[in-house]
Amino acid sequence: MMFIRMLLLSSVFATALLMGYKAGETIDPLDEIFDNRIYSKIMPSVAIPNNDQFNILIIGVDDMNRSDAQLESIWLAAHVENSTHITLIPVFPSSENSDQNLILSDSFSIEQDIPSEAFWEEMRKENFWWKGYFISDKDSTIRVIDSLGGIEMQNQQLDGLQAVSSVTSWKDNAQIAVGQQRILFDSVCDRIFTGQFPSLKTIHDSLDQNFLADARTKAFIANLIANIKNNGSIACNFPTLTHRSSNTEITPE
Repeated sequence: MMFIRMLLLSSVFATALLMGYKAGETIDPLDEIFDNRIYSKIMPSVAIPNNDQFNILIIGVDDMNRSDAQLESIWLAAHVENSTHITLIPVFPSSENSDQNLILSDSFSIEQDIPSEAFWEEMRKENFWWKGYFISDKDSTIRVIDSLGGIEMQNQQLDGLQAVSSVTSWKDNAQIAVGQQRILFDSVCDRIFTGQFPSLKTIHDSLDQNFLADARTKAFIANLIANIKNNGSIACNFPTLTHRSSNTEITPE
């Protein structure tokens, strides 16, 4: 009974976070800073609520320098201003909808450092909202992990190449891939968001140089880093996932 209750609570939380807000038109405060026309292609079809929560899509690819970059992962990251945690929920790959995996993967490409319109059209069919995006690839992730001095995964200290190589391709096993991505995220979060790294500037510069992101997301990251400096560590939460090891089954909490 306790397991069922926890499962229901985590499902309700995840659904509330992911669901679109459709109760009328809303105003995004960042529209006062950034030209809304620049971001019309990446905006979701559902209304963005006028609150202090910032949702971004973290998009992982094999090589973001190629127009035919292959999609590896999509996570929704949510943070409320002054909160001490970031909530991460997997969007792609899905272990339950292989057809949707193929549709999203086939639609994805990078055009002038921006995901293709075909990809955004597919993403807008999903019932959740976001304000920006962040793209990483294997090489950029390796460089950042190495700049952190490596990370601890599964009670092992790994460098960037070892950490990234430990993640299974979704094409081989979507469920295991998501679980291993979760472990990688958790380990990087522990390193970046707990102040264990050499300097905040090092992280900021590394993120700016190694990843593709829209201006909204860059501003969000800058504010987040400042928040860590002023208020202490931030934890990453995964309300729909837990893990025991990189090779074990991933089950809801």
